[in-house]
Amino acid sequence: MTDPDLPWHLASARWILEHHAVPRADFFSWTRAGRPWVDFEWLAQLVLAGLDRLGGEPALWLFKSLAFFALLLYLALLLKRWAVPDTWLAAALPPAALTLAPYLNYRPELFSLFLCLTQLAILEELRERPWRWPAAHVLVLQAIIYSLWANLHGAFPLGLVLCLLYAAEGGRSGGLALAQAAAAVLGTLANPYGIKLYTVFLQHARDWMLLRHYIVEWADLELFDPPNLPHLGIILFSLAAAWAAVWKKVRLPRAHLGVFVLIGLFCSGAFRHSVYIPLLLLPLALKTCLRLKSGLWWRHARFGLAAGILLFTLHADAKLVKLLPLLWTPRGQNDSAPTGAMRFLKSERKTLAPLKFFNSWNCGGYLDYHLYPDYKVFLDGRYLFTDMLPELENADNDPAAWQRYADRFGLEVVLFSLDRPRYRLDSRKAGPWRPFDVLAMSAKDWALVYWDDMSMVFVRRRAVPTTWIASHEFRYLRPGDLQIVGLKTMSGMIPFAGIAKEVARYSKEIGAPIETIRIIAWFAALQKETGRAAPAVTSGPGPRPD
Repeated sequence: MTDPDLPWHLASARWILEHHAVPRADFFSWTRAGRPWVDFEWLAQLVLAGLDRLGGEPALWLFKSLAFFALLLYLALLLKRWAVPDTWLAAALPPAALTLAPYLNYRPELFSLFLCLTQLAILEELRERPWRWPAAHVLVLQAIIYSLWANLHGAFPLGLVLCLLYAAEGGRSGGLALAQAAAAVLGTLANPYGIKLYTVFLQHARDWMLLRHYIVEWADLELFDPPNLPHLGIILFSLAAAWAAVWKKVRLPRAHLGVFVLIGLFCSGAFRHSVYIPLLLLPLALKTCLRLKSGLWWRHARFGLAAGILLFTLHADAKLVKLLPLLWTPRGQNDSAPTGAMRFLKSERKTLAPLKFFNSWNCGGYLDYHLYPDYKVFLDGRYLFTDMLPELENADNDPAAWQRYADRFGLEVVLFSLDRPRYRLDSRKAGPWRPFDVLAMSAKDWALVYWDDMSMVFVRRRAVPTTWIASHEFRYLRPGDLQIVGLKTMSGMIPFAGIAKEVARYSKEIGAPIETIRIIAWFAALQKETGRAAPAVTSGPGPRPD
């Protein structure tokens, strides 16, 4: 699936290219306008934007695909350098590929994956051969790596932690690792924000519990879910290798123990960190196995075991098998994007753009890309808005709370997802379940002016001219509430002619496929029940607003 964050990254890159500077304050939203903002992924955003301009979706597809396979090749070459047998590689690479597969997308994290593995390779090289490399060369290289990393993606603190863990080795290699950590910190300061870059991590630490609660990528990694079995297998294998080494009294490097315990706990604590499990735990676990003495039975059994692991991995999770067909996903097919509503808002920007606009958190980046600078979003997926999520969740689950929320912010244009909870007018009494918007957006104050298969748009009546409302409002039809609309029509509370007119207008002006079919079928049933005829209505999708 196309990464929903890609439009936001491209929007930020477009602003950087237009202004020849990195952003230092928010300009995408009206709720946080002017608030200090550290765009810590600006260099990765420029790379993605360059690929998009160079070749569009095919160039981005080629980039993410080559990056995925190059990362696996990089891991395999590193393991070969450490003399890991081919049979072990055959057993280890499929689970590694499955843990990396969810990150096969247009994400700045791709750069961190390569740089994190590079940091591990350098530290291991210096731990085993500390006198082979001149210290000055190592420190200069370290500073260069982190000066890039700090401008590409925010996972560079993981590399700093690795350096500190290897510093526990002591001796020349430990001293070099400590010096590498210092050089790395100095390298990270080579960014447009200087020391302010670290305020991002302070804010993430402050909002840690909110991030884990509201954002899927920060939530707990459910290790026993079938898609996460490869993660669980690598973690258990790493712990078993460490335990076997202790049991056989094989001295493990302190750095390896630190990675198994500290990095293992950290990476298994959230989905977004789990991608580092095959890059950090798996290589060191295989290296630990090389130090364990094995009997004759193992030399004969390892081929069958490798084949068994491979078959089990492919059976337990078909992601690797399905990988190639999923590589091609055009950006326009992002299922969560409110494409039709975006086009409507764009076509009506002269009237609606100056108003206070509301959008949900998950589509903010998409709207940043397509509607800025005409519209300013309410919020998007950046860290600036994390503290707004609890109050928004409360409003999203209570129509009365939503009305207070909309009034407090003075909202004038509201973009809702069509897939929202349903409620009863009085929860203490039996009655029909009604859509959230019926209870939260009173017809006295709000006009429904657009909806399709994904989303709907409401406008506050007092915020726009009455002539505009008259030409755009759907007074009678309400998505998800057609049963009640039909009952009111049959009882005479709603004019049949008005319903017929709006059905014809919807099919012609909006023509969202699923909604149009639903409305046409409902209207045909209504005609049959009432015995009324209406002008012919075409069922095919009509033209969408430009």
